[in-house]
Amino acid sequence: MTPSFFRQIDTICDFLQLKSLILGGEPFPSLSNSTIQQMIHHNKRLINIYGLTEMSCWASYYILNKNDLK
Repeated sequence: MTPSFFRQIDTICDFLQLKSLILGGEPFPSLSNSTIQQMIHHNKRLINIYGLTEMSCWASYYILNKNDLK
């Protein structure tokens, strides 16, 4: 999903129920976002993808982890 859509539904969805969350197509949201921090602390896969047509053909990706919060 796009970070814009994530921000719109962040407060009404329980993202901690997910095993993975893939965001792409726009700049990644701030790591100060509490949902993102909780997901990382609970060892959920939070993946930032980037590439031409991100959702169907990835050029690159990065899986965030607790070290990214430092």
